[in-house]
Amino acid sequence: MLKRVLRILALALLAFVVLVATGLGLAHREIRGLGGPLPGEEAVLALAEGDDLPIRITAINTASQVGPRSAVLDSGRDPTPNTPYVLGHASFVIEWSDGRHLLVDLGMEPSAALEFGAPFELIGAEPIVPHPRAIADVGERVAEGRLGLLFTHLHTDHVQGIGAHCRTRSEAGVELFQTSAQAENHNYTTRPGVALLDGVSCLQPTRLDEAPLAAVPGFPGVGVVHAAGHTPGSQVVLVTLREGERLRRVALLGDVVNCADGARHDVPKPAAYRTFIVPESDTRLGEVRRWARELERRHGFELAPTHDQLTLEALGLLTPGTTATPGS
Repeated sequence: MLKRVLRILALALLAFVVLVATGLGLAHREIRGLGGPLPGEEAVLALAEGDDLPIRITAINTASQVGPRSAVLDSGRDPTPNTPYVLGHASFVIEWSDGRHLLVDLGMEPSAALEFGAPFELIGAEPIVPHPRAIADVGERVAEGRLGLLFTHLHTDHVQGIGAHCRTRSEAGVELFQTSAQAENHNYTTRPGVALLDGVSCLQPTRLDEAPLAAVPGFPGVGVVHAAGHTPGSQVVLVTLREGERLRRVALLGDVVNCADGARHDVPKPAAYRTFIVPESDTRLGEVRRWARELERRHGFELAPTHDQLTLEALGLLTPGTTATPGS
């Protein structure tokens, strides 16, 4: 009897392994070759044209988690593997002089952040620290005027905050801008985020034009790139602002890299992560990393990955009160 039970368990385990391997294989195959042409210099610099540019960009961090840098960069290719790293979960707020706001990513509410951060502790990270006021702060900042929304991609740690935002709005009033790829191409890693968006009523979906750098209607100075690589519908958001007399350029990279040095030194994420946790296209992400590096070197773009809290602090983007780290 015992042998029979063990045999059944072994077969069940084998079936599970085959199912997981098949799912991973399909996800890797589906993401290969995705992504539009990366915009060239002319399109990128054209974002600065016109008088109606945004005047401010800030990042409000919804949670912080100190962790090993080796969890986000391939340690064999990282030139400074002992540099501290803090995994943040930022929501970016872009503002125009007449009160228009465009949000990029929304982060997570505290309960979702605690659940999300627990697995990271298994590889040496400290417990995640949610910033309970963060999403409310975003909502208060954008309570008046026209409001648009972009997601770099639809993983739940970027999308989950949508529920809190929509609870403060009695009717549809948030314009959601997506490339066709983000709206239509999903895999098992993004479907939970899609379900979150489908479950709210405050969104007015708008498809962006098919272009290497798609304009965002009503929000000049912002362009969207179909990056793919991390998820089928990943987007990079380029922002050109006029802060007084200064022209400022920022590249919101989402999870193309989780640490800005990944782009600067062309370092991928750890092999286990990009193979088994989030099936990525190494080829495409390498192209986007190197393109982002050239944006910084040649055109002065500031590289702002959603999860790199220390870089966002160094750039002066993070709002006070959302930069606390565990133990501080």
